[in-house]
Amino acid sequence: MNVMIKKLIESLDNLEKKNQIKFICYVLDSWDNKLINSSNTCNPNLEDTNIEIFNPLLIGYSNNLIKAIKSYLNYNYNSFYRFYQKGIEDMLSNFEKLSYEDKTIFLKELFLFLEQNNLLPDNIDGYIVARKIMDYQSN
Repeated sequence: MNVMIKKLIESLDNLEKKNQIKFICYVLDSWDNKLINSSNTCNPNLEDTNIEIFNPLLIGYSNNLIKAIKSYLNYNYNSFYRFYQKGIEDMLSNFEKLSYEDKTIFLKELFLFLEQNNLLPDNIDGYIVARKIMDYQSN
């Protein structure tokens, strides 16, 4: 595993719950907004057919997967995930510096973290999502 990914997961584990949720929601928003893409840019030219955009559809889920997780976190942790920056600036910067491949690996690790810390709705199994991301990466 990339050193930066390991550092991000360790940093996430050491945050207080409020900041964990902020960072998790930031990453999920990035995934939801097609920002995890092979051009590794925040505004990819979507007409460029050479750009691969990683989204839940590629691993057999609908885009509602992200919305369900964010709704669950907001309901259970009263998270206002739109206020990202305070307390997690370094982590956000480090996440943004990851390559496309590393961001998909980080998502896999994030789903393992979510499952282990009971941060997912009962109908979403983080281990299965992580496995599907791994299967996608190996193709």
